Amino acid sequence: MPIFSNLSWEWLRAATSPFPLYLATVLAISIAEHFWPAGPRPALRDRLFNFALAFLGGLAMAAFNSVFASVPTFPSPFATLHLQGFWAWTAGALAYTILWDLFQYAFHRLQHRVPILWRTHALHHDSEVFHCSDALRNTVWASLTQILFIGVPLVAIGAHHLLHPTAGVLLFSIFGFYNHANLRFGHGPLTPLLSGPQFHRLHHAHDESCQSRNFATFFPCIDMLFGTYRRPAPQDFPPTGVPGRRQSSGLRSLFAAVLAR
Repeated sequence: MPIFSNLSWEWLRAATSPFPLYLATVLAISIAEHFWPAGPRPALRDRLFNFALAFLGGLAMAAFNSVFASVPTFPSPFATLHLQGFWAWTAGALAYTILWDLFQYAFHRLQHRVPILWRTHALHHDSEVFHCSDALRNTVWASLTQILFIGVPLVAIGAHHLLHPTAGVLLFSIFGFYNHANLRFGHGPLTPLLSGPQFHRLHHAHDESCQSRNFATFFPCIDMLFGTYRRPAPQDFPPTGVPGRRQSSGLRSLFAAVLAR
């Protein structure tokens, strides 16, 4: 069909354009992971597998964005804001990120409770060598449903007007790698205010009871508000993975990721 042939190169460009930033960030955090690991170190194939998943997810999202380019929006007070200056941008980014994390928290809990959603999400959890590039470890369907359940509602209410592009890159392209880092590092008394490698590692722990805790991406106080917070102990860096499921890797798992298996 003409629409697909005309857009195919655009999809490819959209899917690969973030990769230089991803590579640079993973390289920088990997150096820290080498010296201060919280668990087993990943093999190169583990990182390559995650980047391949990111490419598949990027293609799917580029196709989705091309076909559904416009989302109906409601009249929004955010659209009339003219954020200028560092502090205004910071306040806007904070407001957007709080809204995003509330939507994310609700959807993330559904992913763990609803079998069909867990089927799309389980691959993100089955890494037994938890490390920074696991931020890219998602099935195609997990990426698309996240757009539908989080991105579309936020655009519909106009919340995206709050987010400065630079803040968007820092928060939604870089922070995830830090949050998944294989680092023996926690935020201590600041943990309820900002997620980090130790807080999020508990959510990925092999212990099944941990996977129903610490759903927030940015603000653990959301977990505290809804009763799902688990406070990390000083040396709490447990093994990761999914009970009864082997770590996904290789070409077969890439195809399975498309089928959400």
